[in-house]
Amino acid sequence: IDTNRAAVIIGPMLSPTATVAAAMARDRETVLLTPTATDEGIASIGSNIFQMNITIGVQSRRAARYAQTNLNIKEFTIISPNTAFGVAMAALFREEVEKNGGSVFSEQFYDEGANDFSGLFSELRKKLILRKMNLARGLLGKKPLLKVSYADSLTWIDSSFSLGAIFMPGEADDIVMLAPQVSFNRIKAQLIGSSGWYSSRTLAVGKQYVQNAIISTPFEPDSSWKKWPDFRREYVKRFREEPDRVAALGFDAGSLAALAIENSGGSTKSSRIAGALSEIQNYEGTSGVISFDPGRRTNTEAVILKLTPNGFVRVQ
Repeated sequence: IDTNRAAVIIGPMLSPTATVAAAMARDRETVLLTPTATDEGIASIGSNIFQMNITIGVQSRRAARYAQTNLNIKEFTIISPNTAFGVAMAALFREEVEKNGGSVFSEQFYDEGANDFSGLFSELRKKLILRKMNLARGLLGKKPLLKVSYADSLTWIDSSFSLGAIFMPGEADDIVMLAPQVSFNRIKAQLIGSSGWYSSRTLAVGKQYVQNAIISTPFEPDSSWKKWPDFRREYVKRFREEPDRVAALGFDAGSLAALAIENSGGSTKSSRIAGALSEIQNYEGTSGVISFDPGRRTNTEAVILKLTPNGFVRVQ
C-alpha cells in the first residue's frame, strides 16, 4: 500500500490471514478483494474490503430463506458439528429463520467424526414426545410435564413424529451416518444441508436416506457451465494441469478488479473502485455468477441443489 501504491490487493486466500490483512488495509487507499476466504464478517471490517467466495452466512441465510419461502417450512431443528464452522452456521441459520417468523424447535451439537449418534436422536425424540404429551395435557387442563420418564419413552417407542426440517451443516462423512438415523428414529422431516454435502460419497453411501434433501452451496463449475471450457483449455495449455474452483476464483478476482477499475474511469482511488465493485451484479465468471451485496460487500450467489437419483440438481 505504502510502497507500491496498489489500487487493488487480491487475496489473501485463507480466512485467518484475510482477516488480518483486511484489518491492516482498513481505511487505507486500496481495495482488498479476497477470492476464497469464507469466514463471516471479513468484508465488514472496512468499506474497502470485499469477499468474492460465498461466506458461511450467505450459505446459511440462503438455505433458511429457500426452506421458508419455497417449501413453506416454519419449524426447524438444527443438528450441527461442534466446530467453529458448525456453531457459526447454526447461529446464522437460526437468526435468519427467526427473522422471517420461523422457529427452531431444538438445537444440538456433536463431535465431528463421531460414530454414535443414538444419544443425540434419543434426546430429540424425548423433546418431541414431551411436546406431544403436553399438548394433550393442555387440552385436558393439566399442568405441563417437565421431562419424559422411561415409561413414557417405552409407550411412545413405535410412534412417528414430524418436524418441518432438520438443518445439518456437516461434512459428507458425518451426513451419511446422520441421515439414516432420522429415518431409523421415525422422524419425518425435510433435510437441509450445506456445502459439506457436495460429494459423491453423500449420494453413494447415503443412498435413499439423503434423497430429496436440499443444500445451499457455492456454484461448482463443470463442463456444462458456458464459461468453463475456454478457461479450462487455456489453463491446461499454460500450467499443464487441470484447474479447480480455486483457480477459477482467482481468475475471476483479477477480472473483476480490472472491470471495477475500468468502470471507475481508470481511477486509482479506493472509494471509486470499491463503489464500482459494489455495483457488480450477475457477473458470469468462470467460477459461477457473482453479485455483490452493496451493504455487506459479499457475493450473494449461493445455489440451492436437490439430491436426486440422478445426482445433484440445481433448483434455484
